[in-house]
Amino acid sequence: MERTLFKRKEVKYLLDETTFRVLKEDFSPYLEEDDYPEYTICNLYFDTEDFDSIRTSRAKPSFKQKMRLRSYGIPDLSDGVFLELKKKYEGIVYKRRIKAPYKEMLSYLDGGELPVVGGSAAEIDYTRKRLNLSPKVYLAYDRIAFHGKEDTELRVTFDHNVRYRLEDRFSFDGGKNVEEGYIMEVKTASPYPRWLLDCLERHKIYPRSYSKYSKVYEDILRERKEKTV
Repeated sequence: MERTLFKRKEVKYLLDETTFRVLKEDFSPYLEEDDYPEYTICNLYFDTEDFDSIRTSRAKPSFKQKMRLRSYGIPDLSDGVFLELKKKYEGIVYKRRIKAPYKEMLSYLDGGELPVVGGSAAEIDYTRKRLNLSPKVYLAYDRIAFHGKEDTELRVTFDHNVRYRLEDRFSFDGGKNVEEGYIMEVKTASPYPRWLLDCLERHKIYPRSYSKYSKVYEDILRERKEKTV
């Protein structure tokens, strides 16, 4: 059964190309590739007309949330996509998501009914309507994904080639690049294993507060400022 509820810690680290390759080699005795180890993640991030969601998140409150429509690869109309509500409270991530064909999700975004009912769907729909959220930014990146050999709930991902677009958001292709290097993310509901702690310490790699959507918003602000000069 596919998971629709998640509760875990998600910790990010920023790496250059050299460090990425070193870590990938050092992790190899403990991690193995996912069934689909390399793929592109395409997102439509929801926000208000004034980007209230991301502006609130950047103020670093103890509680924050974001909504997005996510596809693993560029979807056809019949492919399943995920509508997600991701909440973070004091470092713990809670994610609710529902899955439906892309065509049905587009109908929902155009004013139709949510194609899934009950549970997480009700909360997602309520949040979108209460906050008046709509798709504002197309944001995509390429991912290399691993999980623990002993603890399969431990996931380590490396994201790169982060790009976005404001216009023609639903074409799911192309975009402006905003990040070089790799964003490593460790996702687990348990304490880090000893080998992972030792490896991070040995290479002096430390957690970073980082959001791809926030990085994109910084670029949007920069472009707007340049246009007014």
